[in-house]
Amino acid sequence: MLLAFAFDAVAENPDRRPENPNCLVARDEIRLIDHELSFPSGIVARKSPWEASGLQHLKDGPEHIFRRELIRRSRLLDFEVLRAQWTDLDEGYVARCRSAIPEEWEEGMAVAEQAIRQVRHAKKNIDGLIDELRRILK
Repeated sequence: MLLAFAFDAVAENPDRRPENPNCLVARDEIRLIDHELSFPSGIVARKSPWEASGLQHLKDGPEHIFRRELIRRSRLLDFEVLRAQWTDLDEGYVARCRSAIPEEWEEGMAVAEQAIRQVRHAKKNIDGLIDELRRILK
């Protein structure tokens, strides 16, 4: 749940709410779906998710489906697993994600490149992202 919430934080996905969960759950597995509002481009003067107050929108805005439960479990959250997942994110995997986009979707390439840049920045700034996640999950 923490990994999914962190992904939505990096992807700046505002669309995973109780009335529109956009995820599939089976036992303890979660599959995130429906990402069309993720990685918005062209928004001016927003803070990055790893900057101080960069995730304030997840605290003040529409309720994210996982936030309440993560707050309830906040003392038990293992941010080291999150750190390891992002730190171990292989550049080859990121490149393969980019190459999986069909040429026919040329119009979407700029958005895909922005998403890849955001993921790379999140990896480089994982400590700040974790600090910000801890802040909003108190």
